Amino acid sequence: MKWVAFCIALGVLSVEHTFAQKKKKKDKDKDKIEESESQARTEEIVGKDDRQTTLMAERQMLEGMKYYALDNYLAALENFLKALKINPKSSGIHYQVAETYLKAGRPNDAIAYAEKAIDLEDNNKYYYLLLGKLYESQGQYEEAAKTYEKMFSKKIAGTDLYAYDLAQIYQFRTKEYPKALKLYETLEKKYGVQEALTKAKQLIYIEQKNNISATLEAEKLAKAFPENFSHQINYAEMLLASGEEAKAESFLLNNLSKDYSFASHLLLYRIYKKQNRKDLANNLLTKTLAEKSLPDEVRNQFLKGNAEGGDVTQINNELEKAVQNAPQDPETWWLYAKNLEQKKDLEKARNAYFKVVSLDGNRFEAWQKLLYLDTELMQASELLIHSEQALELYPTQAIFWLYNGIAYHESKKYPKAIESFEQGLGFAKNNAKLQTQLNIRLADTYHGMSQYEKSDKIFEDILVKEPENVIALNNYSYYLASRKQKMDVATKNAKKLLELQPENGIFIGTYAWILYKQNKLQDSKKMFEKAVTLAPSALILEHYGDVLFKLNEKDKAIEQWQKAQSLKGGSPQLAKKVTDKQLYE
Repeated sequence: MKWVAFCIALGVLSVEHTFAQKKKKKDKDKDKIEESESQARTEEIVGKDDRQTTLMAERQMLEGMKYYALDNYLAALENFLKALKINPKSSGIHYQVAETYLKAGRPNDAIAYAEKAIDLEDNNKYYYLLLGKLYESQGQYEEAAKTYEKMFSKKIAGTDLYAYDLAQIYQFRTKEYPKALKLYETLEKKYGVQEALTKAKQLIYIEQKNNISATLEAEKLAKAFPENFSHQINYAEMLLASGEEAKAESFLLNNLSKDYSFASHLLLYRIYKKQNRKDLANNLLTKTLAEKSLPDEVRNQFLKGNAEGGDVTQINNELEKAVQNAPQDPETWWLYAKNLEQKKDLEKARNAYFKVVSLDGNRFEAWQKLLYLDTELMQASELLIHSEQALELYPTQAIFWLYNGIAYHESKKYPKAIESFEQGLGFAKNNAKLQTQLNIRLADTYHGMSQYEKSDKIFEDILVKEPENVIALNNYSYYLASRKQKMDVATKNAKKLLELQPENGIFIGTYAWILYKQNKLQDSKKMFEKAVTLAPSALILEHYGDVLFKLNEKDKAIEQWQKAQSLKGGSPQLAKKVTDKQLYE
């Protein structure tokens, strides 16, 4: 029984409908034309064996097609199934039911109807293609392959191109590589070298670890499509994988002048780097980076490759040139910023990260780096501005609320700092580490506001959950000693810090501060001497001066205060100590 797919029927109806509009026929005549066309197509689906049965089935099919055209597949199915009940021997109706089940998202229900359609009419390619598709959708790849194989065995006209679909199942689903290769080769003999076919064969050979055959396929593509440099690069990469580095190098050198994508340059550069041929690598790098038409993406791959195991200063020089050549490329600035940070040139790195976010505000990691370096450099005003800008873009990111709170804290705007830290806690419910950081900063702020009970309570709660949290141990100990309260707790915590990290200069300084507050001046001096060697921060230098002053070593004390004053982070009394040459506590 002849079948015409319903999508074709709809297409004919649509054309007739448009044609009728263009001819401006009367509505009544147009309806008759459409009804006649629909009826004709429906007859092809339901058959003409029994006129009365056919007419009844036709009516149900026509009704179903109206719903099908409106994408109301369940309503369409209701009518198609009624039609099928009237005419159960119609292969076309079975096909239509199967296709509609598929459209309705019920492919498993469709399979039986597609199978029946083939049982009733086994020489219709559309039936096989639908059944194969249904099996694939359900992961039944062996059944799908058998369906296509059966279709080909029938020698149905117009099916040879679908051999590619079967080959894809063999290759990627059932892993029957010999069968897949045989089909690809048959198609290649008929249609010549085709990109999809040759690439598929190459992938199989690579999977089989047959580099020689994979390289031959790559060479075939390179010769067939000489203007496509992705194929040239693919061939060179396969030569390298086969151990033919000299041949790959020669091939790439011959292509350099023609390759405006610069992919050949990049691969050749990697070969030189791998072979440790530094002069050739550096010359190629310098020459390529000087090309004005060099795409930003390729430039950055060169720079990333150069950064791996290269000299930091040389890399920095190349990156400086790169940002001059591509001043509007955020990725180039990102690489430059990372290199500066690696060099410990934090201020320049911070400025480079700022350039990144100025060019591309969606670079989340760059915002994090910028705010981190603002904090490290103790640039409270910049930190406030930048954190506010970050929060405009990412208002639910707790990390940015943390930095925003730090900026307010350092500016002595404690109520605003508390607001920011509490906002951050609201967004950090699934991040325990960040919650702890926010709570420590909250405790610091309450201490700054002289709300000591609140501050102490937060620190104690943290240490119950995390008894070895070194930041909480350090800050809590320092604050208690500064107030000369709970000195036993301060001492216990500070000693624990030194057990955990005995060579940490900051923690040694905290213990030295506690000894100072206990008037154990000689012991304190010894600890501070070690602390200033390991971590010569402004606060440690200042407190070391305090100890020296009390030990009547006033000149040395003033010298330490002056050193502290040249840095950032001393106490509010530091400037007065230097000016008056007196100790203030």
